[in-house]
Amino acid sequence: MKKIFVIILILLVAATGFARTYSEEEFREVYDALSESTELLKEAENTIISLQEQIKSLTDSNNKLQAQLESAKSELEDVYSLLDNAEKELNNSSKIIDKLNNQRILLGGGVTLNTDFQNRIIYGAKINAGYKLWLGYITGEVNMFNDRSFTFGVSYNVVL
Repeated sequence: MKKIFVIILILLVAATGFARTYSEEEFREVYDALSESTELLKEAENTIISLQEQIKSLTDSNNKLQAQLESAKSELEDVYSLLDNAEKELNNSSKIIDKLNNQRILLGGGVTLNTDFQNRIIYGAKINAGYKLWLGYITGEVNMFNDRSFTFGVSYNVVL
């Protein structure tokens, strides 16, 4: 029994020493793993902080771009409004030009002045009428002066 007791005692001493060695190795492995994961977490935290700063910077840039887009949109709406007005005016002008190009009869009038610089000045009024013929208008005109004289004339005006 003494032998069994001694053997059990040796086994207990050896087991505690063995267990102590095993637990120190395990502790070192866990400690090293925790140290490594702590370092990785610090790096991840720094990366997250950097990404948050970049997100803030991008958000500010996005807000500035939105403001610029709103300004550009407003300016484009103004330009479109001006273009619509210009288009309406061009259409009206085009209608007037077409009407004038297709006009067959010409009526006009004016004031005339006739003098020989030795006698008195003779003034009067002029009336003319014409008809579109080929590239221009053939017109006839009558001039009436203050001395009760008058003249007749015929002319052809080319329209370019």
